[in-house]
Amino acid sequence: MEHHDPASPSYTAPLFGPAEGAGVAGLGRSDLLFGASHGDDLALLFTLPYRLGTPGPRDHRMSLMLADMWAAFMHTGSPQEGEASQLPPWEPLRPGEPVLYYTISFSPTMSFKPFRNKEQNLWHQTLYHVDSTSEVSYAFSVATWALLALVLLLVMAIVVVCVSVWMLRRKDKYPGGSLTLRHRISRNPSITGSFNT
Repeated sequence: MEHHDPASPSYTAPLFGPAEGAGVAGLGRSDLLFGASHGDDLALLFTLPYRLGTPGPRDHRMSLMLADMWAAFMHTGSPQEGEASQLPPWEPLRPGEPVLYYTISFSPTMSFKPFRNKEQNLWHQTLYHVDSTSEVSYAFSVATWALLALVLLLVMAIVVVCVSVWMLRRKDKYPGGSLTLRHRISRNPSITGSFNT
């Protein structure tokens, strides 16, 4: 997450434990019960237009904690202000250092353990492919525009040559010193005489 200022710190934090009333536990899939999915925090921060179930007391506590952290982050750029300042320190990301995660739970801590390493590996490989594709795409785009510019220059040169040849042929057919109207023959037989003066 980055503010309007590129030098502002970024924070990472997985939210552990699905909301009690979100209906996630009722789906019967064990892979959904490890932590929370992207966007699950929205059900704890906002009233959503659809019903997810009745929130429990743990949801209410987590909602208050998330709201404090979110409001502090929006107001100051740090999630550790106001009511959230009583929580353990939340270290921002630092370039070149291992990624630290702030585990958002009822006992929040900073964690060095890689969070969902297998899933992250998929994204790292995918993002690498997207980045390398975008570089190739940019090079392809530059080459395409350069080729298009060359084709347009070639078309313009062909047009100039064609117009020049046409003008030269016309000049040869109708020399500039002759008047073609003097030698005109009348098409009307009733008119006698010639136009030669």
